[in-house]
Amino acid sequence: ESTERMQQLVSEGQLDLAIVALDVGYPDSLSARAIVCEPVVLALRRDHPLANSGSVRFGQLREEPFVFFPAGTGLRTTTERLAHDAGFAPRMAFETGNLDRLLDLVGEGLGVSLITASTATHADPTICAIPFSPPVSRTVGVVWRANHSPSPATGAMLDLLTRCASEQGEAEEPADENGPRAPQAITAI
Repeated sequence: ESTERMQQLVSEGQLDLAIVALDVGYPDSLSARAIVCEPVVLALRRDHPLANSGSVRFGQLREEPFVFFPAGTGLRTTTERLAHDAGFAPRMAFETGNLDRLLDLVGEGLGVSLITASTATHADPTICAIPFSPPVSRTVGVVWRANHSPSPATGAMLDLLTRCASEQGEAEEPADENGPRAPQAITAI
């Protein structure tokens, strides 16, 4: 499901918590804690003209076809926001909710896409990953209903996720139960 849908399910009480992209913002009805912040890179076919670039500015992608995740997902929202900031609307070549299919489409040269750096390390050899200049990052965290006492199981899961993130040292911002209410800057945190 998309970040937006997961947030809706938590707000409605159908889920106790959800792990979602936090850099797309979340409603006042939810509280959040950051779990991990990682770089976002451009995935493209190895023989693409930008493949040998040390980095890429988002504006350089103005004429590129994009392979998207569905609307409401974190990386789709990030792509659309970056394109808007660069003064263009991204051209969708394909949309898929499946990461493997997205990577296959990019590997076939049918479009470019934004993926996380951790995903790039496991991508097919036909794909290369180029960092952005300025850097782009993604923050993933957990959301739950604000002003609602979590069940013991939900509280234990929140504690576990926070502890794991702290041990890994990946959440660069301190966990904050009140968190941002509007989308945050997409550049490195």
